[in-house]
Amino acid sequence: MSHRHLDPPDQGRCPYCGTPLEEYEPNAYECWPNNLSFCPSNDCSYFKFGRREIADRFQKNFGYRYCWDPVTENAFPRIAWCPGSLSYLKGRCPA
Repeated sequence: MSHRHLDPPDQGRCPYCGTPLEEYEPNAYECWPNNLSFCPSNDCSYFKFGRREIADRFQKNFGYRYCWDPVTENAFPRIAWCPGSLSYLKGRCPA
């Protein structure tokens, strides 16, 4: 996986595509103490890159989305399932 530095959001928008970030409440199994913000755009270059990278390197139908923790002020890649029309691995969606 890519280990590049992720920039903070610009006024609540994804730094890769400009889409407003959406709030996400992690479930109890994720053990995250607070809500997070993530980019929901399937057209985001960060999501498309992650989907292609995971499919090419690991042959799995996942990708990652830009995620922001407002408490720690850290950005990180959040794993995302890519079913159906989002499947780069199965050739249903171009990179």
